Amino acid sequence: MELSNISATLKYGEFVNKTDKKKLLIILIFGLSAFAVFTVFLILEVVDYFYGKGDMILIIIFGIVLGFIGLVVPYYILVGILKKRKQKKEINFWLEDAVELQAKATEIGVWSGWLKTKSYKLQVGFDFEGKNYSFESKNKHIEFVFWEPDGYDEIWQKYINKNIKILYSPKYNEVMIIGD
Repeated sequence: MELSNISATLKYGEFVNKTDKKKLLIILIFGLSAFAVFTVFLILEVVDYFYGKGDMILIIIFGIVLGFIGLVVPYYILVGILKKRKQKKEINFWLEDAVELQAKATEIGVWSGWLKTKSYKLQVGFDFEGKNYSFESKNKHIEFVFWEPDGYDEIWQKYINKNIKILYSPKYNEVMIIGD
């Protein structure tokens, strides 16, 4: 089985595919473009200020916006990309001994946060070599604005009360969900 067939893991949640990477790259390019535009506006406003035409409050506003767009947004995106790269390497290790199995996914919790859609916690149960196994989602979320308890995510909704195909790695004791 290949990495591209995995849609999620119980440890990390939804798996980022090539389309998502392209979207992140577009956002990064947009952020850097906005950084360049605000840099030009800031320079022009500083020049105007020294000639007595500019307003200091505009310089401060442009500086704050410039700092946010130019530093925080690309940093946030790049950290996300680097985390996914690390996860991809780890998942490749799991695939070495992975066994494809049928499993039953059930909801074991619902959480509704502030201004956020419902998030679900998933449990996956299956039989392997005569033993019954049960694993819970444990993906961690520390998002920029919203926070969710560990294991909760809205992506688990599409798997609730369904029989799903999984890959189970006995060596690493990890579960990967195969995409549709």
